[in-house]
Amino acid sequence: MRARGGPLTSHRLTAIALTATPVACNALFGIDDLQYVPPAGAGGTSSETTSSSGTTSPSGSGGSTSGSGGEASGGGNPGGGGSGPASCVGLPEDCGPMGDESCCKSPLVVGGSFDRSNNPLFPATVSDFRLDRFEVTVGRFRRFVNAYPSSAPAPGDGAHPAIPGSGWDASDDAKLPGDATALMAALDCGSYTTYTDQVGGQEHLPINCLTWELAFAFCAWDGGRLPTEAEWNYAAAAGAEQRLYPWGSAAPTPALAVAGCSGDGVNGCTFADILDVGSTSPGGDGKLWLDGSHADLAGNLWEWTLDVANFSACCNEPYAAGTCIDCAHVSGNGTHVLRGGCFSSADVYLETRTRYAGSPPGPCGGFGGVRCARLP
Repeated sequence: MRARGGPLTSHRLTAIALTATPVACNALFGIDDLQYVPPAGAGGTSSETTSSSGTTSPSGSGGSTSGSGGEASGGGNPGGGGSGPASCVGLPEDCGPMGDESCCKSPLVVGGSFDRSNNPLFPATVSDFRLDRFEVTVGRFRRFVNAYPSSAPAPGDGAHPAIPGSGWDASDDAKLPGDATALMAALDCGSYTTYTDQVGGQEHLPINCLTWELAFAFCAWDGGRLPTEAEWNYAAAAGAEQRLYPWGSAAPTPALAVAGCSGDGVNGCTFADILDVGSTSPGGDGKLWLDGSHADLAGNLWEWTLDVANFSACCNEPYAAGTCIDCAHVSGNGTHVLRGGCFSSADVYLETRTRYAGSPPGPCGGFGGVRCARLP
């Protein structure tokens, strides 16, 4: 490997009020006659999914989705509270541009409605959730490695509380390394690898070389989960503000995003173009929510989301027609959706409307980084 030289505050809000009118979702989910009923009031009520057979299962209480290639949806506000992330227990608060922030800071994203990928044909609503301010660092991921394989997820771990079938599937166990030695070997993806077997000068770089399964496993162990694509997009676009980039409409510059192989200020793409998390903060941050903003939502590393991609390649790929409430595309055997671009990306990949499935171009390859979502 190459080397280079506190608990979260619980802040709960009342869930947003949603219409109680049933919404026909067969076009959205690819399932005939499927409907869901959003909660009639604010908070405290689960929606139900109704299949063509007439059986019902409450969203957020487990169960499975029916049909192939469909999206699961759940309504309501998924509960809150909980202890701080395992990955930051005992770590100094030394992330961010001033080196004085918890690497596990996780601002509350206030839920609402917006257009996915800034396209009014694809409206969505998300409930309140927390999203890590920073991409997961090497130092945080090292805690997961040190605990491995006991840190591997059990079936159902890491589920979105309102989306049936979104937890860890035991069939993915075989896609995880067998032990810590194999895990460290899996984290070496070549000359751009940020993880080091021993603690060194790269602890504040974002962890890369992650498969979707490793990203999922880490977030589940850390007391969180992968964000849905809709949640990630909502946070990056500042909800109904529909920003083109997390910071607004201004074109990316090195002061706003770690991208275009410009991180080290030298022409050409090298390992030095990957920067510590939060290096462009606050200039490149997303929306300032009630208790913080998010860094590196554009650039540094591509970030895994929960959703299976129902499209191929890039960039402004359409969604299935219809609306969604706390939805995710959780069925199927395709690759998963990556968002946000990376240290070598051109501007188009940094746009909040850009979706990617497969292996992004450039040194980022098919491996990404991650930031975790959490209960509000």
